[in-house]
Amino acid sequence: MSTLTQYWIDEASRLDQTLGAVRTEAAAARLAQAAAQAQSRIAADTVRVASDAVAVARKALAGIPTPADGDPLLSVMSQALIAWHEALHAQASADLTLQSAKAEVERLQTLDTALQQELAEVKAAQLLDSKAALQRAAAVASLKAGGAWADLAADAAQALSDFEAGARSRVEGEFPSNAAPEKDFLTRVRARRALVLDSAVQAQDVATTSATASTAALAQAQRQFDQAWQAVRSLVETAPRLADDRDTLARLAALPAPHPTAPVSYPILTPAQHDELFDASLKSAREDALSDLAIADKAEDDWRQAQSDYDKALNAALKAHPDKTVAELNAAEVQAEFDALDDAVTERSDKRADLIADATAYATLQAWFAAVPELLWDTLEQLDNAIARLNVFKGAPTPAQRLQDLADRETDLVTALTAARLAVRTQRVAEQATLRALGQAQAEQATAVRRAKAASRDTAPL
Repeated sequence: MSTLTQYWIDEASRLDQTLGAVRTEAAAARLAQAAAQAQSRIAADTVRVASDAVAVARKALAGIPTPADGDPLLSVMSQALIAWHEALHAQASADLTLQSAKAEVERLQTLDTALQQELAEVKAAQLLDSKAALQRAAAVASLKAGGAWADLAADAAQALSDFEAGARSRVEGEFPSNAAPEKDFLTRVRARRALVLDSAVQAQDVATTSATASTAALAQAQRQFDQAWQAVRSLVETAPRLADDRDTLARLAALPAPHPTAPVSYPILTPAQHDELFDASLKSAREDALSDLAIADKAEDDWRQAQSDYDKALNAALKAHPDKTVAELNAAEVQAEFDALDDAVTERSDKRADLIADATAYATLQAWFAAVPELLWDTLEQLDNAIARLNVFKGAPTPAQRLQDLADRETDLVTALTAARLAVRTQRVAEQATLRALGQAQAEQATAVRRAKAASRDTAPL
C-alpha cells in the first residue's frame, strides 16, 4: 500500500530527473540560439553587400553613353538583383530560425521555473476591467445599425464590384500568362506567397488544437471569448482601410490600357521591360523551369502538412503519455505520422535537388523573376492586399455574425465562471506541448509577411 511519504519521495525523484533532462535540453537550445544569432548576422551582412551591388549596377547603367553599351551592364544588374532577392530570402528564413530558437529557449526556461516550483498551476482567468468593457461596447456600437461601420460589408462589396475587374486587368496583364497553372507566372508567384502564409495558419491550428485538448473547460471558454473579441476588434481597427483599399483599386483600374502600336506603352512596364518579361524566344524554357518550381513547391507544401499532422499527433501523445520520451512516441504512438513526415522530408529534398540540377534552366528561371521591376512587384502586392481585405470585410463571417459570436462566447464564459472553480491542476507536459506550438506559431506569424514577400520575388527553395 502506497503512502503519502512514498508518494512525495517518488514525485520529488521524478521531478528531479525531469529537471535534469530539461536543463540538458535547455543547454542545447541555447547553443542552437547562439548559432542562429550568428547566422542571422551573416544573413544581414549578405543583404547589405547585395544591396550595395544593386546600387553599383544601377549607377553603372545610369552612366552608359549609348543603349548598346548597356547590354553587359543589364546582365550585371540581373545577377545583382538575383543575389539581392536571394539574400533577402535567406535573411527572412534566418529570422524565422532565430525566433523559433528564442521561443524554444524561453519555453524551456519557463518549464525549468515550473519544475523548481514542483507544480504548474492553471491561473485564474480574470474578468476584463471596466476599460476593456468600454472598448468592447464602443466596437460593438460601431458595427451595429447607425454605427460608423454599419455598412462595411455592403461598401466592400460595392468597391470590389466597381473596380476589382479593371484593376486586375491592368496589373495582371503586365505578367506573362499560360493556361496551364503550373506554367503560369502569376499563379506561381501567388502560390509561393500563400505557401508561407498558410504555414503560419497551420502552426496556429496546431497551437489551437493543442490548447483545446490540454486546458480546462473554463480556460477554453476564456480562450474562445478572447478569440471572438479579437475578431471584432480586428475588424473595427482595419475598417478604416476600406476607403484606402477602394482608392487603390480605383487607381489601378484607371491605369491606361496597353497600347500595342506606336507609340507602344503599357500600364506599368516600360516597353523594354515588357519585351524582356515576354521574350518569346525564352517562353518555353522559362515555363518548363517554372513547372519544376511548381513541383518543388508542392513537395514543400506536402512537407509542411506532414509536419503539422505530426505536431498535432505528438502533442496529443505527450499529453496521453507524459512519462514517455519523444523518441519512444515516434517509435510507437505517432509512428505513422513520424514515418510520413520522414518521407515528406526526403521528397522535399529530392525535389529541391531536381529544381537546381539543370543550372542553365534554373538560371533562366531566376533571371525571369529578376526581370520583374520592383514597381510591378509592389503594385501586385497593393492589388492583392486590397482585394484580400475587401473580401474579408464583405464575406463571412459578417460583422453581424461576429457580434453574435462575441455575445455567445461571453455567455459561455459567464456560465463557465459560474459553474467551475478557477483552480485546477494542469498536466505539465500538456502545457509544454501548447507552449511549444504557440512559440512556433508566433515565430511563423511574426516573420510570415516578410518571408512571403521574399519568397514571391525569388526562386530559392523555401
